[in-house]
Amino acid sequence: MKKRMLSALLAASMVLTMVPAAFAADTVNDIQWSDEGVYKLSEDTTLRSVYTIDADTNTVYTIDVDTYTLKVDTLKVGENSGLTINSSNTATGGAIEASGTSGNITFEVDGSLELGPNVTFNSPIGIYKLTKDTATVQSVMPLSRAVMDAQNNGKVVINGGTYTQPVTIGQSLEATVPQNTEVDGQIVVEDGATLTVEGSVKTLSVQAGATVTINGKVDALTLPADVNAADITIDAGAEIGTTQAGDFASILVAVYPSGGNHGTVEIYSINGDTQYNATDMGALEGSDPVGNLYSVRADTSAKLVVKVTPDTGYQVDNVVVQPGLVASGEYTTMQSEGNNTFTCDMPTGAVALTVQYSEMSSSSSDDPGTSGGGGGAGGGGAAGGDTETPGTGEQPADLPFGDVASSAWYAEAVRYVYENGMMNGISANSFGPNATTNRAMIVTILHRLENTPAAASSSFTDVVAGSYYADAVNWAAANGIVNGVSATSFAPNTAVTREQMAAILYRYAQYKGYSITASNSLTDYADASQISSYAIAAMQWANAEGLITGVTSTTLNPVGNATRAEVATILMRFCENIAK
Repeated sequence: MKKRMLSALLAASMVLTMVPAAFAADTVNDIQWSDEGVYKLSEDTTLRSVYTIDADTNTVYTIDVDTYTLKVDTLKVGENSGLTINSSNTATGGAIEASGTSGNITFEVDGSLELGPNVTFNSPIGIYKLTKDTATVQSVMPLSRAVMDAQNNGKVVINGGTYTQPVTIGQSLEATVPQNTEVDGQIVVEDGATLTVEGSVKTLSVQAGATVTINGKVDALTLPADVNAADITIDAGAEIGTTQAGDFASILVAVYPSGGNHGTVEIYSINGDTQYNATDMGALEGSDPVGNLYSVRADTSAKLVVKVTPDTGYQVDNVVVQPGLVASGEYTTMQSEGNNTFTCDMPTGAVALTVQYSEMSSSSSDDPGTSGGGGGAGGGGAAGGDTETPGTGEQPADLPFGDVASSAWYAEAVRYVYENGMMNGISANSFGPNATTNRAMIVTILHRLENTPAAASSSFTDVVAGSYYADAVNWAAANGIVNGVSATSFAPNTAVTREQMAAILYRYAQYKGYSITASNSLTDYADASQISSYAIAAMQWANAEGLITGVTSTTLNPVGNATRAEVATILMRFCENIAK
């Protein structure tokens, strides 16, 4: 009897020695690992509520679902173990889904987990770090086989697959979406979790307390309402689509300096009378030159606003906007609103803004530091003190412009410049009296008054040969009428300011031999100190000749953009009073 009992015990012992360390007692279909630590499904397989994989050596186990379905509620990966879930069938692959009534799959990872491609995940997934207090290790003996891969605890690699439900990462877990992978579903990064995105994710939701680095592609990014509540790093090469912050839409804006960082930038959006300040997210990693990243509230009817304060001795030539976070490709010049403030319609996705600085020349300059493009909404009062608002009466019968009422203070001037071929409308039936006029347009008007004489090419690198204004700029530069914003830049699309207008006409009058001896003291104007040094004599002359007085009795607004209505009025007065 004793011999029979001993034989039975020895037989049981031999059976136990054949059981791998990853054995779990609570399975419907026990996993039978190969010598390489691989279990390949040969049929649909259901595991019970909790299945624990744990070994006493650093070992990777692989579940190959092939073309079948693996059902499980909780998979625990112990501290010294690693689990890869993959499908060797690249054509159709297999699937994983929840087996219980909760409808969720939970991975508790204290070792490492890799979710490979070619697998469809049909249920919401939660990935959390397994703490030793909750670990249920059901290994019966150490597994003595070769280590397939060294593992770091608490690491998850998401290598692709089809995620139709959210993937939630939390509890101090580190996860990575590697390069050149496509994760279709939503990834939620909770408080305490860390995620690095090097590949492609459809939707990424970053919650407060999370740590996220993005240098791949995210089609839709959701941020906390307070972006600074999470540690978010975005590399310059990242591709970000739509963005949501809190309960409102937002966009990411990268701001780059051109020609050196020679000023400070303020970013915000305006919707009607409401201003939303942007959140400064810090330097944009990996960019050259170094950019700064902002999160901006992006109401569809709002305007994106950039306000620049250039350093002493520098001026802002332009601010251009480009799609994406990298400053490359086609660009659009933002609209100058004066005082180094620029606007554009709210973009629909992440954009890069480039602030173009240049050093102010010690010689006379036409540009005191405002910039932008012509044709947008402009501001500023009327030239010569005509500050009446546009009237609502009928337009002059001989003008085709529906936006020029006969009672408007500028109606006579618009008729004058239109009839004399100096200015046309911005469309067949619109003059755009409140729009701005850029520097190229002003020079072109004067060039036409001279019957478009030819001149040698200028040294301005931003004057494109063959453009409508090229001959005009060449002529004006050759005759000292314009000096440019620097030795090599004219900034043709920059909105012309009131003091620039005075300087250009002052030099044109010199060129024509007209008297420029008239001069008024401007000390009665409270903002006279804002006049740039190059423009003081020109403004004193223009004021004395009645070309430019004040927008009010005490303000000149010298650096404000000249609207088309103002330009028409100034040109009419110049022709009638100076060029007699």
